[in-house]
Amino acid sequence: MPSILNLISNGVRANEQAKQTDIEVIFTSEPTEHVITILDKGEGIAEERLAQLGHNVVNSESGLGMAVLLSHATIERLGGHLLIESDVTDGTKCTIKLPRVSDEVTAC
Repeated sequence: MPSILNLISNGVRANEQAKQTDIEVIFTSEPTEHVITILDKGEGIAEERLAQLGHNVVNSESGLGMAVLLSHATIERLGGHLLIESDVTDGTKCTIKLPRVSDEVTAC
């Protein structure tokens, strides 16, 4: 949960800097995974930073990208994937895919 909240917080901060008010968080479930999509309307992320974001510490005006790095590592540790797409005119889209677990409860 903190990983998802970090990504939402980054989107809110990007919106504030761009004087935007709308952020979308979309939850969907597919047969093998849950998908959480976070869409902000900020100024987007430069392509050279985007390639490193989530994989390395990235210096920026708002910080070092540590929250995204930790979120990425946590999501991958859970067997999921984080995809970050950005456009300097449309904002940033973070897609989190987490594997579904069985609804069955096994007895001990």
